[in-house]
Amino acid sequence: MRTLNLAPGTVSELPISDGKKSVSARIEVQGREEIKTPSGVYKTVRCEAFLFNDVLYRRPAQLYVWLTDDDLKIPVLVIVGEHDTPYILAAADYMVERIPSAQKAIVKDAAHLPNMDHPEEFRGLVENFLEELSG
Repeated sequence: MRTLNLAPGTVSELPISDGKKSVSARIEVQGREEIKTPSGVYKTVRCEAFLFNDVLYRRPAQLYVWLTDDDLKIPVLVIVGEHDTPYILAAADYMVERIPSAQKAIVKDAAHLPNMDHPEEFRGLVENFLEELSG
């Protein structure tokens, strides 16, 4: 979402999947807010992602996402299984192409749940990623 135009009032479409169903979800940028948390006060942009009410999920609900309204970019590790669905593999490439801080790791001989297919390899990827961040 950080790659979208985050000006209040902007409406965008974003491909979303739950692993079985894929949709083009509407994302509305609703406004700027200041959020107070135990770790500090942050300027944010509040977005609503329309995934419920028979879009991706049947149940009625609302999903709000607050993104920091600054130049902070959180490092992202996208992990996929080598034999995942074509949509998920394409979505991983899409994220890595559009998120400047993202990198992709592929777990060989794994499908949609690489953390369950090869838990030790998955854990190693996450540990290495976190070590790179702290080192």
